[in-house]
Amino acid sequence: MKRVRNKETGEEGFVIMDSFRCCSSEEDLVVYDGSSHGYGTDRDLLEEISFVCPSPDVKKCGAGRGDDCCIFITVGPDGVACERFTDLRNTLIFKSMTAKRNPAEPYPECMIF
Repeated sequence: MKRVRNKETGEEGFVIMDSFRCCSSEEDLVVYDGSSHGYGTDRDLLEEISFVCPSPDVKKCGAGRGDDCCIFITVGPDGVACERFTDLRNTLIFKSMTAKRNPAEPYPECMIF
C-alpha cells in the first residue's frame, strides 16, 4: 500500500492498481479520502506520506450485518484483513456477496459500528 498527498490540492489517499488501464503512463490511480473511486493523478503531483496500516475489526467493519458489512474485510490463514487498497480491491467490488458497504471514509473512520 502506498499513501500519497496531492501537492496541488492537499488531498490524501491511496494508490491502487489500475486494472482497467484508465490512467496515462504519467499517472497513478488514487482513491482520495472521502471517495470510493480512483482518480488518475499526475505522478509529479504526488508525494508519498506515512500512514497507519489498516487493522480491521470484525465487529466495527460490520461482519454479520448483511448489506452493512464492509466489502473489503476478509479472513484468511493470517486472520482478518482489510483489502480496500490491495490487488483484491476490484475483485471484491465486483463480487456478488451479501456485504454491500463500500466506504468512502478513511481508516479508521470507515469502521462505523
